[in-house]
Amino acid sequence: MQEIEAALAEMRGSLEDLSRKVVRYQIPPSILKDFKLALDQLRLTIWAVIMADEEGAMRADGLQFGLATKLVEFRIKRLLQMLADLQTDLKSGTVSSAHPELHKLNAALVETSTAVSEFCAKAGG
Repeated sequence: MQEIEAALAEMRGSLEDLSRKVVRYQIPPSILKDFKLALDQLRLTIWAVIMADEEGAMRADGLQFGLATKLVEFRIKRLLQMLADLQTDLKSGTVSSAHPELHKLNAALVETSTAVSEFCAKAGG
């Protein structure tokens, strides 16, 4: 446990240092975008652990289920936000129709939409 606490303290210091540098050097947001996504995922994972614990979902026999449920909930919320951001980009013309990933994205969205619809139909929702 001490090793984890030391790593977290070191990470906290690194994040504080990075925060000062971002402001001081005016780093372009495009450079920070991927880092932000990784940091958001870590933040959501930590929040899910805290929320699962606060809700009593982390009983010895239900630890993974409670945490897994919270992680799915936060992933869905994050995905909804990312989709809203993408819709804004599409409407504003920020994304080119020739973007190489759009066809893959469209296929993934269709497949996911079908899977969600089937899951909700089976669950009665």
